[in-house]
Amino acid sequence: MLHLSLKRSKVVFKAKYDIDIRAVTRFTMSDTTPSARNVVDHIDSELEDCSMHLLNLCIGYVLGVKNNSQTNGVWNAACHSWDKVVAIVTPGGYLEEESVDVIQKLRNPNKHFRSPKQRNALKKIQKPLSYPELDPMVDKVVRVAYTCKRIRRSVVNYAAFGSLLSVYERV
Repeated sequence: MLHLSLKRSKVVFKAKYDIDIRAVTRFTMSDTTPSARNVVDHIDSELEDCSMHLLNLCIGYVLGVKNNSQTNGVWNAACHSWDKVVAIVTPGGYLEEESVDVIQKLRNPNKHFRSPKQRNALKKIQKPLSYPELDPMVDKVVRVAYTCKRIRRSVVNYAAFGSLLSVYERV
């Protein structure tokens, strides 16, 4: 038995666009698992692995900032209860000293341009150079796609960061 809102959404799509949304949808992807599951539930399809999530996990493992852990229940005979034990399934990569420096150098400009004053100065550099006006990103660990997005933005903002910081060095 279909939920009433699902029936209504099918009627609306059919009436407005003359399509069956289930036939049009091929791949479901989202940067948050709950929203991806919500979409999948409404269109009656299988949940695919989120490619952004997988990419983010791969980057995190390689940089050494994430471990793939699994929580298991273990019977504790002394207390007659189940205890939760966290085991590392896939350890993060080994960070050499140079890698730590690269990661920190990527974080530092983003932290520097966090204030509104510095952001405005950055935008003044981005505009005449025809760079996209992307705000720098500070560390957030709650979003799945954050690592990928920060790397992309830092690469795009690199020249603008360099131009503005060279002005400060000359002063």
